Amino acid sequence: MKLSIKNLAKIKEADIEIDGITVICGNNNTGKSTVGKALFAIFESTLNIDYRIRKEIASKIINVFKKRGIYISNFLFHNEIDNDFIFDVYNLVDKSYSNDYNDIDLLINNFVKKIIDNKEIIIIDDNPTYKSDSYIEIISDEIKKIITTPIDSIKKELISRYFRSIFNEQINNTDEINIASLDLIIKGKTNKIIFNQNQCENFNEEIIIGNNIHYIDNPFIIDKINNNSNGYTLIEKKLINTLKKDYTNNMLENIIDSVQNKEILDKIKKLFDDAVNGKINSISGFYYLDKLRFENLSAGIKSFIIIRMLLESGSLKDKDLLVLDEPEIHLHPEWQLLYAETIVLLQKYLNLTITITTHSPYFLEAVNGYSKLHKIHNRVNFYFAEADDNNNVTINNVNDNINLIFKKMAEPLKKLRNMRIEEFDNSESEE
Repeated sequence: MKLSIKNLAKIKEADIEIDGITVICGNNNTGKSTVGKALFAIFESTLNIDYRIRKEIASKIINVFKKRGIYISNFLFHNEIDNDFIFDVYNLVDKSYSNDYNDIDLLINNFVKKIIDNKEIIIIDDNPTYKSDSYIEIISDEIKKIITTPIDSIKKELISRYFRSIFNEQINNTDEINIASLDLIIKGKTNKIIFNQNQCENFNEEIIIGNNIHYIDNPFIIDKINNNSNGYTLIEKKLINTLKKDYTNNMLENIIDSVQNKEILDKIKKLFDDAVNGKINSISGFYYLDKLRFENLSAGIKSFIIIRMLLESGSLKDKDLLVLDEPEIHLHPEWQLLYAETIVLLQKYLNLTITITTHSPYFLEAVNGYSKLHKIHNRVNFYFAEADDNNNVTINNVNDNINLIFKKMAEPLKKLRNMRIEEFDNSESEE
């Protein structure tokens, strides 16, 4: 998989191979996080996009009947929608979605008449005219407005909403003059998105997105699992709901993936035991590691718990995408090594596509070293992000010159070393 970016947020240009593990390094404020956010926005906005739009259209059609007090009896008394009714609604949606009709007005009119003639129908306001031609025409017109809304426009608006939310209304490069474009290329096929003035102007879709993406940038997110997700960002909501859902919902949900992941957990159990040794429980809406509430755990342990919960619940599946934004921030150097090896093993055993941003030489060297140790180094790519004098960022592959990254990131340590040498020289001269 390859992601090409032009004029998105801080990034002027980047061509990034995103297979196996992709490590993006650079100083603060060089747009490293933009890549992960762009990936998240692309996958979340277009994941099963046709199914989601069909579902929304069907819901709108059902509401046309409900707001006029027309119910199928199962829904009124048991809060269940009649299966035949649902079938008819989705049949209408599918025909209109795929343009499988000769006369749209006739298609809708026949659909409405069939619903109105249903013997199970209940009219709440006891309207005696509900079977009249004029009443049927009113309902048909409302439904026509819904199903004739251009699907392409719906997709572009959905994509725009995701990107505007994730990039805080600043999708286009900060000068807002240039057109922003993203190309997601998988096996020779391309999904291309173009933005103009923070609005999706074009979406060319050749790839059906089916894999999930998980974005982790803050271990303290698990403190919020006990709360509702109102007021959080899209990225936070996704992770909170995923972690919460799989510990409280349907016992069969993701069960096969969960069982398969236990085999992977067994392979990396020692690493987890060194950091997170204990049982995760949910009691009365609160989450515990053994008897200690999540809120009272150290930030480092929380980083490992998130990964462990995603694995144990089966949420992290084969070939999913995982974005880790500066995961080393809350980790002691020793635990940076543990975390790096965990990530390498997850890629090896689950075939995950992992994107990491970092400015830690410890973590970078750990990923590099463990990928060689576990023989997946050919699946790792290294990139360096740099800003020019105009603060425009380019991201370049440095696989052939990884020492460039170490040199750049070691400059602060070099300054400290020079300060210590200078301090030592001064103390010597005073003697």
